[in-house]
Order: sequence, then C-alpha cells, then structure tokens
Amino acid sequence: MIKTRNSAARWWEKPFDPDYCHMTEEAARLLLGAGMKLLGVDCLSVDGYAAESAPVHNLLLPAGVVLLESLNLSDASPGDYELFALPALFEDRDGAPARAVLRSI
Repeated sequence: MIKTRNSAARWWEKPFDPDYCHMTEEAARLLLGAGMKLLGVDCLSVDGYAAESAPVHNLLLPAGVVLLESLNLSDASPGDYELFALPALFEDRDGAPARAVLRSI
C-alpha cells in the first residue's frame, strides 16, 4: 500500500485533478523486482492521466500483480496491516469495485 499526497488532498471530494500523484514505470519495476504481488494506491490509476500506453498496468498485470486503485488511505499511519479486499464478482471482466479494509496488526 502506497500513501501519497493524494490522500491528504482528499481527491474524492474535489474536481478531477489530472496531475494526481501516480506510480512511475521505474518504481513499478523496482517493486516488481522485490517480489511485489499486490499494489494498493491512493490514486485513480497507477498510471498517470496523460500516459498513452498505460506502462505501469502493462508491466504489472501480465506479471500477476493485483492492483487496488482509488483507495482512501487518509487515516492510515505507517505500519503493518492486514488487508481484506472483497471484490464484486463479474463474469468476463478484468476489474471490479471492491471493499478494501485495513486492520492494524
């Protein structure tokens, strides 16, 4: 889970900002190399708004990394958590809304 300035800005309460903080392809490669299996971010997409070819999605999804986007991490402090993410099940879809809950451990 990566908390950025997006959570402090409470993006979900404001008009869309195309300059939201997002993952870079270089950062994604480093995390993938470290064995990342799931990436949770507090932005609308792991890719930037102007990204033409969705480089982070195209790097992580074929590697089997699960993406959780649009999280509200405003109340999450640094630490260890258990994540419960309960997605809605839709046939023949590559994504779905989910209820994500962090529990401090």
